Amino acid sequence: MIQSIVFDLDNTLYDARQYFSGAFKDVARYISLHQGLPRRKTWEVLMETWTRRTSAYPYLFDDALATLGVKCDRKELVSLFNKYSGGIAPYQDTVPTLRALRKRGVGLGILTEGNAIRQRRKVRVLGLRDFFDAVIVVERGGSKSSPRPFLKAIGALARRPNESLYVADNPLLDFRGAKAAGMRTVRFLRGEFSHMPKNEDIDLEIRSLKQLLTIQRLHA
Repeated sequence: MIQSIVFDLDNTLYDARQYFSGAFKDVARYISLHQGLPRRKTWEVLMETWTRRTSAYPYLFDDALATLGVKCDRKELVSLFNKYSGGIAPYQDTVPTLRALRKRGVGLGILTEGNAIRQRRKVRVLGLRDFFDAVIVVERGGSKSSPRPFLKAIGALARRPNESLYVADNPLLDFRGAKAAGMRTVRFLRGEFSHMPKNEDIDLEIRSLKQLLTIQRLHA
């Protein structure tokens, strides 16, 4: 039986486009101020670069600056991006699903990758922190391809891997470590990676988080 569920954050509990769109407005304002470029056009280039490259691409700012034909302090742009604390909201089915799972006594955790301060701030801004017993952030130098962060999350929930699900969205990056840890994996078909094909690390695909309420057991 499923005793715990660990969730990815971006594109799983909310639409990451909200964050990129808002944070890029702050970045565009900075570039416009220092380079004399139109703010709207700068924001559009940033969004187009993200849409084309996806959030998994580590050189978004480098590519966008090259397209704009300007140079800026990349560290400052990254800092502005990480500090964004504007409006983001969960998917409509996120809170009802989490509430129902908590009522059933299912242990809930988040395992996300990125800047720890940024990712934990997102959870607070989304109003989701109280639903989760553990929030694990894999920072630079770590990787979701390793079972270690998943085992850490399961340990924090005091559950066993074969009784646990990992729910995430990116088939390229999210599931290998979870499978290696002995978890079952569920891919959420929303967001920027939803068009990509399924792979051998994914046990099940869903289109609504509420479908988790019907899962009692997943077989290997």
